[in-house]
Order: sequence, then C-alpha cells, then structure tokens
Amino acid sequence: MRWQIVPRVLMDGLGHPDESVRKRVYKAMMQMMKIDDAAIKALIRDC
Repeated sequence: MRWQIVPRVLMDGLGHPDESVRKRVYKAMMQMMKIDDAAIKALIRDC
C-alpha cells in the first residue's frame, strides 16, 4: 500500500479560487525537494 501525507496549506494553495495563486503555488511546489509550508503560505498571503 502506498500513501502520502499532503500538507493542508498545499491543498489550500492548489485549490485557491484565484488562478494566478494556483499557478504560483504549483510552480513553487514543482521546484521543492521538500514541501516548504512557510513559502506556500507566503504565496497565498501575497495575493
């Protein structure tokens, strides 16, 4: 069985109503080796 824990802030960012925020969060996530909650929160907060 495989499973993965996804931080809530990441799901909030990828499901944000503003398309530009979703794109920024996705782009940032793809460059991360390890999910950085603070960086994603900053992207969401800056909208």
